[in-house]
Amino acid sequence: YIDISFCDTYLGNTGRDSVWSTLTNDVKTIHIYNACIWLEERYLGKWKGTITDTEQALSFPRYQLYDQENRLIASNVIPRQIKEAQAEATYLFSTVDYSELYSEIEAKGQVRRINIADESVEEEYFKTALGFEETRYMTVEKKVLGFLTSSPNNSWGFVEKFR
Repeated sequence: YIDISFCDTYLGNTGRDSVWSTLTNDVKTIHIYNACIWLEERYLGKWKGTITDTEQALSFPRYQLYDQENRLIASNVIPRQIKEAQAEATYLFSTVDYSELYSEIEAKGQVRRINIADESVEEEYFKTALGFEETRYMTVEKKVLGFLTSSPNNSWGFVEKFR
């Protein structure tokens, strides 16, 4: 959904380009690609609306998709929030071990909140219907929330940002 230019601008505007700006374009491209795949795998089947072309490889663009203000999004547009979510995931891929983004750990029945120094990452562990805890990256989740269906398989547990 995004390219290096979008990610450079977004991360620069959010003050998180110190690590990102040191990466080569080849490495940035890999992180952008992996973030896109991660978003696709994480939210597949949970988006509102329907894909515009049965042959399209990704979940966007979509028909009958409305933003948080209930405005219809044109069927040839990828919402800004989705692009920003990919930029957030790209940032995470550039700063953490990939396996952390895919990990599920044994449930311990607790919630843990982490606020990284630059306030860009918060994690919440919660018990899912499958009996596992998942790591939720709140900066990404908050961007996509308005575009997700309320499926019985979704188990949301958000925490407020804290200092």
